[in-house]
Amino acid sequence: MLENLKIWLLGIGGLCYIIAAIVRWRGLSQSTTKNKRPWALLGTGLAAHICATVISFVISGGADFAYNALGSLFAALAMLIGTRFLSVNSPGLLLLPVGIMALLVAIFGIIDSSNLGRSMDKRSWVFFIHIIFMSLNLAAVLLASAAAGMYLVVSKQLKKAPERALNLPQLPPLGILCERSLLVALAMQIGGMVSGAVAIGPDSTFTASHPTIVVGWLVMLVMALILILRALKRLSYRGLSWGTWAVLALTVIVLATLMTVDPHG
Repeated sequence: MLENLKIWLLGIGGLCYIIAAIVRWRGLSQSTTKNKRPWALLGTGLAAHICATVISFVISGGADFAYNALGSLFAALAMLIGTRFLSVNSPGLLLLPVGIMALLVAIFGIIDSSNLGRSMDKRSWVFFIHIIFMSLNLAAVLLASAAAGMYLVVSKQLKKAPERALNLPQLPPLGILCERSLLVALAMQIGGMVSGAVAIGPDSTFTASHPTIVVGWLVMLVMALILILRALKRLSYRGLSWGTWAVLALTVIVLATLMTVDPHG
């Protein structure tokens, strides 16, 4: 029962984030007095998301679901806090990729719920360090993707100069947020790879050719390449934004392998 409950709670959270982002986007074209801030949707989504994550870790187990729930929760909290430091305080505006990711995790959980009830009680402390690293990696990727998507949207809106463009965040802070978030994502993934290798036990089913491992290495290499090109000034913020969305697409593939393929270790 709890396995199904956490799936539905995460799905509700994801839907609330998506609707809140759409409501906030539509509100940007209105005057300040009519501009709605979707606090009720954000509060409901966050409460459902937190409950789903707590159930995953404390009660019903399921390492892959728990990692994705925690990572997207970190991302949601980072975006709600981080928008206060952008040029425009727009709560919920960046939450669209988090909502989509949370909804995808819930959908994959419904499609294949075979591993959602496996207990994590006998896992080593290194395993939980690995989970934290990879959750922070997912959060940073989602934050970078949200900033990248908003950068591309703002640059397009500025050419049309509608009313909404005046209420959007400025381009330089979005570019910087995307770059720094991607750097954090790379650091967290390296930490996750190292801690995951340490957590492998003698009875583990780990195999280096597992799809999750292969795509995980590819994600890390793409992030490193993007950041190196950016450091050498061979990549603009626009190019960085498109590259970040490529990283997000690969991350979704990692999610699919985690939730539908036999465990990688």
